[in-house]
Amino acid sequence: MGEIVVKRTKPSIIKQQFGISLVEVLASIVIVSIVSSLVYSIVIKSNDHYNNQYDKNMELSDISYKLKLLTKEIRKASDVNYLSPNSMDLVIESSTTTFYYDSSAKTLYKDSSVYINNVEKFVLTPNSTHPNKVSIISIEIINDKLKDSIKTKIIVRSGDS
Repeated sequence: MGEIVVKRTKPSIIKQQFGISLVEVLASIVIVSIVSSLVYSIVIKSNDHYNNQYDKNMELSDISYKLKLLTKEIRKASDVNYLSPNSMDLVIESSTTTFYYDSSAKTLYKDSSVYINNVEKFVLTPNSTHPNKVSIISIEIINDKLKDSIKTKIIVRSGDS
């Protein structure tokens, strides 16, 4: 009867090695450093973008709030008049509040304190029946942080117009 011959072969070189070589360690470190630098740059850019958007939103919110308060004061007033002919001074009679626009400084003042900066246009349109009264107030604000200008038009309500 035939004998079964089992032939022994040498184990391969790969099976005899255990652990990691220096080249593999260096390759792993390089890959990890590349991935971590990409993640870091994404996080930094995202944080910068967030801060930029936050500043813009706060500026827009602040301007909108001040314009809303101006509108509210005008709506509560019994009369909205010019302080003097050919002026851009606005008198709101119910609360004896005066708004003054300085075109050279592009600033709107409320009772001699700064109310809104960067006011590009502040136009008071006279009432057709009462020339010393204001019927429309147009305001345009240009801000450095905001790319677009903010425009509003306030129509003064009065019972005798």
